[in-house]
Amino acid sequence: MSAKRGALLACALAALTFLAPVAWGLQSPVEVHLAELEGPIEGLCLSAGGLETKLEISLAAGEVRRLRVPIAPSPGASTSLGAEFSEVDPPASARLAGRAPEQAGDWSALPINMQGRSLPPVQRTRPAPGSLRLALLAAAMILVLGLRRRPWLAALCGSAFAIVVLLAPAPVDASPVMRVLEGDRTAGRWLEVLGSRDRLELGRAESGWMRTLPSTSEAYIELAEGEGTGPEVMTICAPGARVFYMREPRVQPDLGRQHNAHADFQSVWVREPGGVLEGLGPWRRGDPCPTTPAPGAGSPPGWLLAAVPQGVPILLGVEAGAAEGSQEWLRLVGF
Repeated sequence: MSAKRGALLACALAALTFLAPVAWGLQSPVEVHLAELEGPIEGLCLSAGGLETKLEISLAAGEVRRLRVPIAPSPGASTSLGAEFSEVDPPASARLAGRAPEQAGDWSALPINMQGRSLPPVQRTRPAPGSLRLALLAAAMILVLGLRRRPWLAALCGSAFAIVVLLAPAPVDASPVMRVLEGDRTAGRWLEVLGSRDRLELGRAESGWMRTLPSTSEAYIELAEGEGTGPEVMTICAPGARVFYMREPRVQPDLGRQHNAHADFQSVWVREPGGVLEGLGPWRRGDPCPTTPAPGAGSPPGWLLAAVPQGVPILLGVEAGAAEGSQEWLRLVGF
């Protein structure tokens, strides 16, 4: 191979790496079990050899609760039947009462083109200073300006305020969440893919598959009290890593060429077999899919087209109304 061809191959591989920054690999299954707890309990842990599940649950003496608990099996294990709670002091008790009825199947049973698609890139957000810190800085500026005729005292006050600002509680950094609905019309399968950094809040405990990049021994699953009488909230925590969770949606998106009962789309793109990707503009819920290319529709991000099969119609769309900083995409093969 000539040096020129080698350089071209290296550039092509680098471009593919850029367009598909995260390729799907081995995913870790997460099961959901039913647990019965009796207080007094002030937090406890559950492990099946894989990621530890921390239950941030508080029960008074004699209080009984039945809840859904996510469990990650040990690497290579097919199930988490050997899961055990950490030591619980009597008279408190905690036991597993069996698996929840709905469970994720084997990852290898999904269509091969689904297994090979790229994961969404997750951006890091810059922490905001917060209103408390801004108020302290404004007060420090006013005080230092008032003491400008006494430089030593002004420097002392400025240093004191700097220490207070450093010690002030930092605002909670809510990293944006990337959500992709993956569909395969031929196989009749859908996946909901969620991604974030450091921690990913998932709401009600549901079975699925997870992955952290890079893999970290500090990752764990947290189950905390829900608001009011709501269900407990499941969160995957992996400090310093990107966190992804894949699960099959309880309700599959309902949309086709002539109907859209799913959501409003800010923009959609369609690629017909043998054709090029065309931007069709917005697609409102309840309307048929647009058929005329929209001027200035732009292009979707390159990672959405990574590992998408050729020779079949493809629908890409970005949903409207996502939370600030977050994005919600749809990628349907066989549209």
